[in-house]
Amino acid sequence: MTEESASIGSANGNDRGSNSHNNSRPEIADDDLIANKQGAGILMRTLEKGHGSRFPKKGEHCQIRFEGRLENGTVIASSKHQKSALQFELGKQHVLEGLEVAVEHMCVGQKVEVTIPPLYAYGHQGFPPKIPPRSTLIFVLELVDVISSDKE
Repeated sequence: MTEESASIGSANGNDRGSNSHNNSRPEIADDDLIANKQGAGILMRTLEKGHGSRFPKKGEHCQIRFEGRLENGTVIASSKHQKSALQFELGKQHVLEGLEVAVEHMCVGQKVEVTIPPLYAYGHQGFPPKIPPRSTLIFVLELVDVISSDKE
């Protein structure tokens, strides 16, 4: 696992409550709260609209480009210098819970800024030395493609 992918990987021991979403979500308005637990919510702001109205489902493979940073602007992870987009299976906890929740609310081609509180990221422990304890993370995400797990 590369340093970049480790920085967006699943936080060990993090409580990942189940989010049940159907496949026909309304369009997300600017700065919408898309998830909330224990008073901590994920905010998502659309930077560029995507194509269509199909949202990824658990079990599908999603390809994203991303840049993650701390609130002070320090970049902690980026796909900028990678030849291809990061691919992961939605629902398998291969990336941070906050990223999975955001991707579930995106359509292909959409670019968003997502503010992820510690509860949906690395929690109280952080990911030293790169990510301090209790850090809120800000990611710019682009959903490049969704590859269906079944043949449609």
